[in-house]
Amino acid sequence: MLFWLAWVLYAVAAIPGIVLVMRTGWSVAVFGVVGYLIGIFYTAGPHPINATPVSAAVVALAIAFGIQLTCVYVSIYGQQPLSWSIVGTTFLLCMPLTLIFFTVQLANDTSDRDEDIANHRYTLAVYLGKRRSVRLIQLFLVIGTLWTLVNVGLGLAPLVTALAVILLPVMWRGMRPFFAIQDKRKTFMAMVKSASLFFIAYPVLFALGTWL
Repeated sequence: MLFWLAWVLYAVAAIPGIVLVMRTGWSVAVFGVVGYLIGIFYTAGPHPINATPVSAAVVALAIAFGIQLTCVYVSIYGQQPLSWSIVGTTFLLCMPLTLIFFTVQLANDTSDRDEDIANHRYTLAVYLGKRRSVRLIQLFLVIGTLWTLVNVGLGLAPLVTALAVILLPVMWRGMRPFFAIQDKRKTFMAMVKSASLFFIAYPVLFALGTWL
């Protein structure tokens, strides 16, 4: 029953995608197929993505960069071709979101580490251990937030976007419970809520700066 329900949902989701491909081009179909494959094989198959050390990175890149790149392509379709320069610029602009999204995914895997070991799922957190996973989360949180300044310095983002950096101490304070105890029920939501501040503020500030 669940198998057929999943395929029905995939089919329904494909309808607007097909319409979009008809209005743009086959390149959008490529983006869509890649997204579908990641979504399906994240949990399906004998070796699902969520049981590998690259699971957090794949999800972060797909959601924080891949979806945005697709939106950029659709926006410029018919006006200019998708060049490596545009891809690179989009990647750099999405780097803060990607790195911080990665920290949330790694935090999720760190919370599930004991369960994953029991179920033979070998995520990055399994190999690093909880202490080193938290250190990596902290490092990427700092780099991801400060990368905003890199984008401003390169002239890729408006100056007002740099205000997102002031969220770093706020997020750090909100994530402290998880840094101390990696528990899915008790402290993981603190990671999600704190990271959400940046996920909202960064694009809003970028849009505001572009509008001004």
